[in-house]
Amino acid sequence: MADGPPIELVPEDGVPPPALPGTLVARDDADMAIDALLADLFIHARNCVRAFGDFHLAVSGVERLEPVLRRLLYDLNFRDFPWARTRVWPTDEACVPEGDPRNRFARLRDIILEHSGIPAEQMHRLHACDPAGPARYEAELRQHLGWREKGHDRLDFVMLDLREDGGIAGLSRGGGRAATGALVERRPAGPGEPDVVTMSLSFMNAARVVAVLATDGACRPALARLAPPLRDAALPAAGLTPLAGELRWYLDREACAAAGRA
Repeated sequence: MADGPPIELVPEDGVPPPALPGTLVARDDADMAIDALLADLFIHARNCVRAFGDFHLAVSGVERLEPVLRRLLYDLNFRDFPWARTRVWPTDEACVPEGDPRNRFARLRDIILEHSGIPAEQMHRLHACDPAGPARYEAELRQHLGWREKGHDRLDFVMLDLREDGGIAGLSRGGGRAATGALVERRPAGPGEPDVVTMSLSFMNAARVVAVLATDGACRPALARLAPPLRDAALPAAGLTPLAGELRWYLDREACAAAGRA
């Protein structure tokens, strides 16, 4: 992980950062929070390649994480990222055709595959529109993680964004929990929205590192409801409790202050 203390600021209005579970990485602005996240990702990826020979990255292909992924590719500090030994797994996918702007694999492909040099077969696709897609995706996960010895057969790094409703990946409030042992699940959406297929909360909690970016006004209500005294256990993000890994939140000054004022 990156050097230095995890919290380096107190908002100017004197409001302390929210008391979130796990490790809080607070920075002055969103760009610095992204830099901190990528520094941790970079070090963790290289360590996993040395230890296991590969690196399994799960990421939500949503618009809010585009700046993170693009910086990973163009910032010279990360030019030695081990793409050749990395497998990329979408955490979630909308049940829409590939040409639909809501298709998340298309976003990941356009950002990563075309510019990183990662072998195409190491960038996995979740076919959400296919009824058999979730089962095939789960079989792929089990196959590739199964090459490792027992106890190390899990995702190395899960990158998520926090939504206004407290949702993460394809998980939204009121959706219930997946059956024990399920790696992926199909979730019905609200009116006018496509269904989604998502990694289950229990599977993401088994990862070595779960990193959540929350740096703009959209996440303010959720941050306030994730921290005491308003902590709402019904929010999907409240269920992030890694079993043998680490949960890390990456916030900027605005998010810290907004959560503290709520």
